[in-house]
Amino acid sequence: MATGRGPMFKLVLLGEVGVGKTSLFFRLRDNVFNQHIKTTTGIDSCSKTVTAGDVQVTFCVWDTAGVERFRTLTRNYYRSAHISVLIYSLDDPSSLHFLPKWIDDTKDFAPNALKVLVGNKADLASKVPEDNVKDFASIYNCDMVFWVSAKTGEGIDDALIKIAEKMLDTLKREECQGGLFDEKDRKRLTDESSGGSGCGC
Repeated sequence: MATGRGPMFKLVLLGEVGVGKTSLFFRLRDNVFNQHIKTTTGIDSCSKTVTAGDVQVTFCVWDTAGVERFRTLTRNYYRSAHISVLIYSLDDPSSLHFLPKWIDDTKDFAPNALKVLVGNKADLASKVPEDNVKDFASIYNCDMVFWVSAKTGEGIDDALIKIAEKMLDTLKREECQGGLFDEKDRKRLTDESSGGSGCGC
């Protein structure tokens, strides 16, 4: 049983148009899948809470538009991000190849954010060799790798719990070492454990 509200971590969804960022967002927010969702042309956010051990962890999830003309706008939302979720489509090998530009933005605006590589559309036959994914994760220092399906919900809850556990472990280590969380950030995360609500990232 969870002991109470824990910290909130800002999580941004990144990747090319068509990989399923907005479908993942709606799965997280409403637990639904809409096959006819239109391409995102702005920014949306929601809160998603999971239980990791005996701690309730809240993710402040940002869905960023993938079209090029909105990239300047979305860069503001990298700032203070704790987790960058780099999404590619398992049925489109080129979507993995385009991720480095999103990784570059993450390095510029949230250099210490946890990098999570996510292959979406696990309900379809994969056209991306697993070895290619492992090589990509190694080259670009991705901290975690998951395969999920926004359509069926497969793998999503498990991924969020594992990310939450990783962030809680990092937060504990940061209390001594510093790095991802500065003093102001650590105080805010600690304060959020005892009260407050909403997606305030």
